[in-house]
Amino acid sequence: GVCTIDPETKSCIGCLRTINEIGAWRTMTLDQKREVVAACKARADVAQTKGQQSRHIFGSKWSLEGPIRPV
Repeated sequence: GVCTIDPETKSCIGCLRTINEIGAWRTMTLDQKREVVAACKARADVAQTKGQQSRHIFGSKWSLEGPIRPV
């Protein structure tokens, strides 16, 4: 997919990665990517707690084992 940046949060409206995380993704280690995915999941949880509507991908199950990809 292609990230779409929310101008207010400076994060992707789908994956919730920040601009810096998106830019560094290709050079990150697998452990770093796992950290980013965990941070994005936490961002989704906060948004949900605040009752914010979003189109993020964390409504589905994500795997932090092996390659970073939806399952």
